[in-house]
Amino acid sequence: MPNLFGRRRGESKSESKNARDAKRDAADDDDLDLVLDCARHCLSPQSLDRWRGFFETRERLFDVLDEEHRLEHTAAHREFLDLVEEAMEGWLRERGYDVPSFAALCGRLADADDAAPAE
Repeated sequence: MPNLFGRRRGESKSESKNARDAKRDAADDDDLDLVLDCARHCLSPQSLDRWRGFFETRERLFDVLDEEHRLEHTAAHREFLDLVEEAMEGWLRERGYDVPSFAALCGRLADADDAAPAE
């Protein structure tokens, strides 16, 4: 049973830290796997067909691109974001996650990556 400092009887401070680091690394690996699986889902043939279908029905919007973004472009962008979010929400829900917790997980991974020493 761990003591007040989170160590087991006879376990040194460095052994305890190594065990905590190993658990954290395993959790980070699981988190990274979830993010990679989500990316694979978004790039799967079924998802790509959905994204293509969206753009094919709106291709007239992109025939002529002006310097200024028209309101129609903004609306199409919002619709596309809604489509992607809906697809991700369903996928995440099947795995016991919601969008805010997934976004927080991605933020933690990005922060950890920013803090990692350059190789």
